[in-house]
Amino acid sequence: MNLIIECSSNPCRNSGTCSLLHGSGYTCSCITGYSGGTCNVDACNPTPCYNSGSCNRGTGSGYTCRPNCPVGYSGPRCQHDACNPTPCYNSGSCSRGPGSGFTCICLDGYSGPRCQDDACVPSPCLNSGTCVRSGPGSQYTCNCGVGYSGLNCVIDACVPNPCLHFGTCDRGPGSEYRCDCNIGYYGGICEHDACASNPCVNNGTCIRGPGSGYNCSCGIGFSGEMCQVDACEPSPCLNYGICARGPSSRYTCHCEVGYFGTRCQDDVCSNNTCQEGSTCIRGDTGSSCACQIGYVGHDCEVYTCASDPCYNSGACVPVVDGYACECVTGFSGNQCIIDGTLKSTIIFRLLGNYNILTVSILWDICANVSCSNNGACVRQIISFYQCICKAGYSGIQCGGKY
Repeated sequence: MNLIIECSSNPCRNSGTCSLLHGSGYTCSCITGYSGGTCNVDACNPTPCYNSGSCNRGTGSGYTCRPNCPVGYSGPRCQHDACNPTPCYNSGSCSRGPGSGFTCICLDGYSGPRCQDDACVPSPCLNSGTCVRSGPGSQYTCNCGVGYSGLNCVIDACVPNPCLHFGTCDRGPGSEYRCDCNIGYYGGICEHDACASNPCVNNGTCIRGPGSGYNCSCGIGFSGEMCQVDACEPSPCLNYGICARGPSSRYTCHCEVGYFGTRCQDDVCSNNTCQEGSTCIRGDTGSSCACQIGYVGHDCEVYTCASDPCYNSGACVPVVDGYACECVTGFSGNQCIIDGTLKSTIIFRLLGNYNILTVSILWDICANVSCSNNGACVRQIISFYQCICKAGYSGIQCGGKY
């Protein structure tokens, strides 16, 4: 009895059908496009379709906006507008068509599906003519400047230029023109030249003046009314300096290496300090000394054999940049220190290079001896040695100072 009462109040909305359930309760069977416990949800209210699209209810809570979108709109909810943003260029007007279609209505002088083609770009008018879009599609006309004419302003009254000597052609109406001559030229087409017989010498430049007048513009180092005076003839530079002409009558001397001064009159070797017969050598930044064999130092003041560097009666012989020792029989080495009765290494110093000759006998005690402070090991007899110490050092192996 209660079940009947529950459906008698017609709880199902929007034409839904009420059905009793076993036991207690009811259920609503909704028509197409409605849903919810009492069919209270309408898939088309509010409408989900944009741009005045018509909503069509479907199964359950479904709906469709197509194919009922207005002309020019598309998409599941009619959200796409074929004319927004406009696909038309150059201020063309967009007109919507069926589905997502559109048509562009172009202004004069523009064409193409989207009005993208401009009859005046690039401009067909030459010689600064102005292109004017004159009708539908690609129609145009050219407004030509003074002195130009023709379909695209191709005819020029001043081409080729009738004026000689770089005269300027001034265009007039139609094919007329007038020549404006440069200074120093004259005549109807500027055919006369005031500098034709160039009176300027030494590559001077003739400067044309009004009428038949002229002046000479002289090159660097030349002067005078006709550029006849040469600043480097005769040359003012001494000691083989090279004269370089300067503006007007001025000049510059480029001196040989080792000379300086405005006329190369000063010599870096004039105060020569080189000793012992050495030669002064001129350079870019000063001078140096080329020493005789056996002398070194800035001024060749040091004799390489002066300190008697050869031991054991060896004879010091001057060589280039140093000395060599000529050892007596039984001794060798660059200072005649090595005793030749044992294994010896003979070193000859020649012109700054070393040639080595090794003679093997039995045993070299100095091979395993290290004399301190640059001392020199000298063999005495087999198994014995002596360290010859540098000045200021003493001891068996030169380890002590005194």
